[in-house]
Amino acid sequence: MPRRSPRIAVARPEDLAEIRAWLELQEKIGVEATFLCNWAQIERAQAEGELLVYLDPATGSRLGFQLGGLLTPGILEIRQDRRGQGLGREFAEHCMALAFEAGEDILFIQCEPHTSIPFWRSMGFTIVDHEGKTYGFQILHRNLQTAAGEPVQVEIEWYAEEKNWNNAAAPLQRQVLTGIRTPEDGVQLPVRVHYFDRFATGRTQGDTVVRIVVDGVEWYNGKAKYDDADDVGVSRCRNGFAVDVLYRPT
Repeated sequence: MPRRSPRIAVARPEDLAEIRAWLELQEKIGVEATFLCNWAQIERAQAEGELLVYLDPATGSRLGFQLGGLLTPGILEIRQDRRGQGLGREFAEHCMALAFEAGEDILFIQCEPHTSIPFWRSMGFTIVDHEGKTYGFQILHRNLQTAAGEPVQVEIEWYAEEKNWNNAAAPLQRQVLTGIRTPEDGVQLPVRVHYFDRFATGRTQGDTVVRIVVDGVEWYNGKAKYDDADDVGVSRCRNGFAVDVLYRPT
């Protein structure tokens, strides 16, 4: 799991002047991939405590900034004269660590400009095109602790909304794993099961449907966003759904 960097901190109001100065200089000399045009968004992120800044440990200079936390399309920019030195990778790994610590395992970014695609691929993101834009997503796999107990087979299938009226619809994703039955007659999974559905609400897919089968018995078959799904153990996360423990429906 990537570690947090001691050189990255939440931006303070006094950090903004230096960042704006080098953004203005970069725009003036025609540096590619500089984001002065997003200044209002940058200011808003700082005011809301969601702007991170990379500080040079020797001089205290602001060498880069990030907003969005890799959980939603945002900005990651390193000052032009310090690019190519691994600072962007360090920044991305720091954001991954923050997301993981917060329980958010499905990362989602926009690849803008397109020259950023090789970098995001090198960071483990899957690149996808959607409605004329290019995005990336990555799932941070999370192992879970299980006690000794009776093993049970769990099947979790994720479908487009068509599943509600077409029982022959094929699953978009299927996970089969062995869980451990809990004293409360639920099932603890050995890893967190994820489903990325950031693009799942379009005209073709609609609401995500999930089907859960435990040792051959169907425990749930319906929309993942419903309260009944939550009761069984399907939880909504920022960019999809996750399952740690299953609870037998009553």
